[in-house]
Amino acid sequence: MAPLAVPKLFTSQGCSSCPPADNLLREINERSLSGEKIIPLSYHVDYWNCPGWKNPYSSADYSARQKDHT
Repeated sequence: MAPLAVPKLFTSQGCSSCPPADNLLREINERSLSGEKIIPLSYHVDYWNCPGWKNPYSSADYSARQKDHT
């Protein structure tokens, strides 16, 4: 039985360096759809939000979850 991988990405629409990581997670997801045992997770953090703009997918809970990993 193949091992299970659960990659986690902490990202934001307001982050200029996040798109390459988002693309990589998308590629990983495509591999999981082809039968590999991978469950990719994406968490949108809220600390890139600024007055007048908010990432609609962001959550303070996701920012706290990321902080727990450091």
